[in-house]
Amino acid sequence: MRREFLGVTDAFSLFGIAARPIPDETDLKERYLRESAAAHPDSGRGDAGRFTELQEAYRVLSDPAARLRLLAGDGDTVGRLGSPEIFMLVGGTMQAANAALQTRSSSTTALSRAVSTAECRAAAAKVTLALEAIADSRARLDARLRELDTRWPAVEPGELAALAGDYAFTGKWEAQLREAEFKLAHG
Repeated sequence: MRREFLGVTDAFSLFGIAARPIPDETDLKERYLRESAAAHPDSGRGDAGRFTELQEAYRVLSDPAARLRLLAGDGDTVGRLGSPEIFMLVGGTMQAANAALQTRSSSTTALSRAVSTAECRAAAAKVTLALEAIADSRARLDARLRELDTRWPAVEPGELAALAGDYAFTGKWEAQLREAEFKLAHG
């Protein structure tokens, strides 16, 4: 069975591996490296189109959210907001970080710079705590993924889509927090 996903033929069949929530990472990487080396445009018999397709398929299979959406049969995670607790934590943390960064950018006096430095430190501490909460959430998601894998293929597409949405939001929130962490530290 071959399906289209993000313009890529079913990534599992492209690498000749069984479709499941957790593929054998070592086998997947070996197949990717072997296939992409053969298809690389710089090799004598390379095929740029196939090389690009292999790269995208590997990206999909390496990303739990994309892989689960593929298994669920669609890319629809509309209506999923991830963990409401993490959402609120990240939202509050990002507000504090953005306010501290705004204060720092508008500081013109030594006193206002000192205040903004303290505000940035406090916001950075909140970011650190939020990143720890994201790591804990990610560990819970990984445990749910392992549990789904043990029940495979007797897993409902809705379960896959829900977990895919949770992974997607967790990844997005982590990226936002990492960017805020960098800006707070480096200016």
